[in-house]
Amino acid sequence: MRRIECLIGPEDDGRQVGSVLKARLNMGRQGIRAAKFIENGIMLDDRRVKTNERVSAGQTLSIVVGDTPAALEGSGVEPTEGPLDIVLEDDDLVVLNKPAGVSTHPGPEHATDTLGNFLMAHFVRTGQQCLLHPVQRLDWGTSGLIVFAKNAHAQDFLQRRLHTGEFCREYLAFCAGEFDLPAGTVDAPIGRVGKSWQTSAVVDGGKFARTHYALERCGQLDDEGPVSLVRLQLETGRTHQIRIHMSHIGHPLLGDPYHGGSDRKIGRPALHSAFLQVEHPVTHETLRFEAPFPPDLQQLNDALI
Repeated sequence: MRRIECLIGPEDDGRQVGSVLKARLNMGRQGIRAAKFIENGIMLDDRRVKTNERVSAGQTLSIVVGDTPAALEGSGVEPTEGPLDIVLEDDDLVVLNKPAGVSTHPGPEHATDTLGNFLMAHFVRTGQQCLLHPVQRLDWGTSGLIVFAKNAHAQDFLQRRLHTGEFCREYLAFCAGEFDLPAGTVDAPIGRVGKSWQTSAVVDGGKFARTHYALERCGQLDDEGPVSLVRLQLETGRTHQIRIHMSHIGHPLLGDPYHGGSDRKIGRPALHSAFLQVEHPVTHETLRFEAPFPPDLQQLNDALI
């Protein structure tokens, strides 16, 4: 746990503590609520205060961010040793380069062999008192960049910025066929098909979903015929959105027979989270990361002529 603070200026004189925490330190409800249960979690100069108290110019307002020992005991995520490719780690977040074939978060079918389990083991091994604070997820078969928060404040800050210009993600995908246009947007609602939560498609009455794409290159790939390498950005985050939208416009991903693509021998959809840009939740620095293709997709890229 650590403390972050701000000096109260004339523009904040007379405002309530809770309002200043939100406006000046970008604190969300989750982070403020967590601090209330920490000893001296919210301080005005040298005394503990409640969120409805008023501040005065020249005072210092501070708040503790982090997880309590009690919360750690009830996390429910089992630490499991496993490989982690850490791109960046500091007190508030960790950026990982996820391999394909690993689930992001623990669930009924993968309780101990996920990226989340491996990250918890890393926290334990390095003596960090951190719960698992997911911000986003990548499908089992998707490789590339993903960010986790290390406290409730960072998690809330980053999640509120998902699908905005302050949290930009770009994916690269190998799709079947040649695109008619060098760039475009797919606006097509996505919803469940049948009773299974795992089965989704473009359906009338589904949830709003929008995907932007731009053609990187197009060529021939041995027995696949024409194949396009496409860069994609999401405005929404529906499950399997890229795979569903590309299939909907007639360009399913290679390695994704579930959505109409060929059963390419890479054994997973040819999708990679290649670029990530986020605003840091405490320093507010703009962080940018790029991840090169893993070997299986680099082999596809090299074979595209």
